Amino acid sequence: MKPGTLSIVSTPIGNPEDITLRAIKSLINADFIICEELKEGRKLFSFFNIEKEIIRLNEHNSFDELLLDDICIKLSEGKNISMISDCGTPAFADPGIELIRKAVDLNIPVNFIPGANSVISAIVLSGFDTSRFYFVGFVSPKKDLRKLEFRKLSVIKRPVILMETPYRLNKLLYELHEHFNDRRIFIGINLTMNNERHLRGFTSEIISLIGHEKIKEEFVVVIEGYGN
Repeated sequence: MKPGTLSIVSTPIGNPEDITLRAIKSLINADFIICEELKEGRKLFSFFNIEKEIIRLNEHNSFDELLLDDICIKLSEGKNISMISDCGTPAFADPGIELIRKAVDLNIPVNFIPGANSVISAIVLSGFDTSRFYFVGFVSPKKDLRKLEFRKLSVIKRPVILMETPYRLNKLLYELHEHFNDRRIFIGINLTMNNERHLRGFTSEIISLIGHEKIKEEFVVVIEGYGN
């Protein structure tokens, strides 16, 4: 029996109008859809009038061998499965890489459907050098490891891109100010959405600008490279 295809489908990072025609087609034609959180997945499906059986795969169960085996059995039996994350691209600073590895090991076809990307959006909007940059994703939440990572990142000569959970922006700014010696940064908040917001300047300037404002929206930070 010919196996089905595992499609890695990028979804909008904020604005639902950014979804591609290929992404919609993949979701409509899938036998099952893997999503990170049911609430976010159903919100997207409702917007595009898609009704499919959902498999939940997130940070809590993405290494569950029984679940991964069950998904791969479905694929081996000829079922086509599309995988999405809450927003953006699955397996890129999101769960999903273990399933992709397992599918590849089993010679199951894997297809990628690109789309909106917060990292590319942020580096382009930053105005910093886009020819080479260093993507970090999420820094360790453990205090000692976090400090060590910041020290190593502070001497990289190309722009550094960080991600963090929304409610931690204020704390992150003070950490960057301490470890990067008041360097220029760019913060893209709610990228692609109607209330998109850009903050540019030295860390001290942005700390002063924000003050006690508690920013709870999604954001990406780009730090200018060392020595620039």
